[in-house]
Amino acid sequence: MACIASYATRAFKNSALNVKLPRAGGPRLIAQSSLSDQPPRTFNFVNCDKLTQLPDFVTGYAALEARKFGEASPHLKRAVEVASKYFPSLGAGAELALCRSSYARCLWYQGHFQEAAKQFQLGLDDMRSQQIEGPQAAKKAAAATSRLAEAAARVHFELGHFRLAQVFAADASKAWLPSMHPRTRMLEEAILAVTSGRGDRSYSNEKDQLPEAEELTATQRLELKATRLVNSLTAQALPDDLSRDPEIFKLDTEENRCLARLLGMDSSGNIIPDSTEEEQEFSKKEIMQADILQDAEDMLPLSITRMALRSTVGQLAVLSGACGETWVQPLLLAAKDDFERLQPGGPATEPFLYRTLAALGNMSGPYPGARASSKSMEHMRQAMQKAAAHRPGRGAGVVETTGRKGIWRGMLLTSYAELLEESADAEQHIPEIAGLRAQAADAFGVPEIPGEQGHDASELSEKLKTKLEVFMSPTTLRWALIYLPAPEQLRMNELPVHVQSESSLK
Repeated sequence: MACIASYATRAFKNSALNVKLPRAGGPRLIAQSSLSDQPPRTFNFVNCDKLTQLPDFVTGYAALEARKFGEASPHLKRAVEVASKYFPSLGAGAELALCRSSYARCLWYQGHFQEAAKQFQLGLDDMRSQQIEGPQAAKKAAAATSRLAEAAARVHFELGHFRLAQVFAADASKAWLPSMHPRTRMLEEAILAVTSGRGDRSYSNEKDQLPEAEELTATQRLELKATRLVNSLTAQALPDDLSRDPEIFKLDTEENRCLARLLGMDSSGNIIPDSTEEEQEFSKKEIMQADILQDAEDMLPLSITRMALRSTVGQLAVLSGACGETWVQPLLLAAKDDFERLQPGGPATEPFLYRTLAALGNMSGPYPGARASSKSMEHMRQAMQKAAAHRPGRGAGVVETTGRKGIWRGMLLTSYAELLEESADAEQHIPEIAGLRAQAADAFGVPEIPGEQGHDASELSEKLKTKLEVFMSPTTLRWALIYLPAPEQLRMNELPVHVQSESSLK
């Protein structure tokens, strides 16, 4: 494969108003404190007088915590419009920042990245304008400032604005000086992996005991560790010099053994099935006795992050020509199973299903690395169905080409075209292949070929193929494969004003 499949030859009144929200459901082993899928909670508006005077904020915030983004968005938009007029003169910059970040999170999930970035940035300015008194408030202000800067950086990363992402990631890090929070470290590493192709996985066994990370759960720590490992692997697997080294996917290195444990693979690359809550104690003993894991606690529970990282590692192996490794297909199938159990939404998460199916289509065959038409076509057609979207203009293109969504769709379309080109009846598919490549060029934002309409299908297909190969640079591929969790908004109990006792926040 020249372009995709083988990368080598790419957010009422006064005092206390309680908003009671339902608990998230799902399998018991879903990581309730996951970085990527924090569940709805009960919040207390104690002492946040200005916020309780905004009915739109109260209603919108409740809908946001219930993950009803479309319902929350208009309420939070109105809350921001009102708060931005009155809160600054009242010295309520922190409350205004909370409004903005909540609205920005809704915008993110609706795919409005530019406006989401703007609201996170304005929220950061509002937080910095807040007068802080006392060490406890100062600590909360640092955490809130960092979170807003992280969120702005995350959205700019999605837009491909790497310089801006670096600026806001640096702002997030500065808030924690002289230490560095593992979240900001992960973010800066991800940006560096894309822009310079640098990946260092020497920290695979490091133990983060930073005071700044005290709020992280054990699962969140594991997710941060696994994400950093995978993002560094992405940089190593897709270097600027277009070389490939399938050997980096062998499970006999310390870093890969660590990553395999986190993703739920044993030393032979077999997927360790999730157990029920009642079976956990027995399973841990069994796992340890069988020497499957060095530490039974190192296996990530079912979560969006685990699904995404499993899929990413599988996609990387296929792109790098390492799909002959026996663990690749089981890992991709496990990622697909995780997705079907979780049914996640969101512009950066929902595409994982068709991305995973496309990787399976690029590797299925009667022997490792071969591409048998039956299984390959089945997976690829399923991927095409999941990614199907129509808009006016040049064929069945994409709804939105802003951010990485267009890259992912373009990669899928290109892979399908190449699969058809390799089939036994390729001649019969020449018009379809040309059409798929034209759609991929549309998704990538590649300029039209002069006189495109005058080319016959075969000539157009070849010209588009060459253009797409040039477009899919190592930097673009690394950007497409890097995983970062969705940006988080501020939480009520994170405001650095009206610092409350622990009991008042329960």
